[in-house]
Amino acid sequence: MKKVKKFTSKDYVAVVLYSVLAYIVMAAMGVAFSFLLPIAWPLISGICLLPVSLIYLLMAYRVGKRGALFGFSLVLGLIYALMGIVIILPYSVVLGIIGELILGGNPKNYRNFSRQALAYGVYAAGLGFGDMFTLYLLGQQFFEKMKYTDSLIDKLQSFATNPFWVGGNLLFTFVLGVFGCWISEKILNKHFRKAGYLDDF
Repeated sequence: MKKVKKFTSKDYVAVVLYSVLAYIVMAAMGVAFSFLLPIAWPLISGICLLPVSLIYLLMAYRVGKRGALFGFSLVLGLIYALMGIVIILPYSVVLGIIGELILGGNPKNYRNFSRQALAYGVYAAGLGFGDMFTLYLLGQQFFEKMKYTDSLIDKLQSFATNPFWVGGNLLFTFVLGVFGCWISEKILNKHFRKAGYLDDF
């Protein structure tokens, strides 16, 4: 078995840039689909994380080393912490560790589609659950600070305390995460590899 190569400065830069790009995409998608908040809040995370799968998979293949998923999760956690949602930072650390455990430490797994799709799906499900996690820990006061109306907060709480919607959030986001990776793999094969962007492996 080959040893897992250590991160280089180029790898660190790549992880940070891809993570920031992922946040921008998620934020834009969140705004675009905010009208669904009172209707299907638990499903928004899956929709937002679907296009992020391409960014993640591209980063994972480019870096191809242990710690890429952890770094990706850590940077996103830091961004949320800087925005005032500090509790998401340790939560993101845990998600990153779980993702790395799924990849298993084998160098071959870091550029293996099936393993990466599973790791991203689980990670996406966990990240998508982050909103409910925040509501559980910080309560409605947090959403009041975000200028949510009382009626909307009540609706979000009803979603977060309904086992059907909680399970739906986890399952829907996981499925869309894996499905997104499947689509992304086809895009990478058709465009990025043919263009030589991923020709080093």
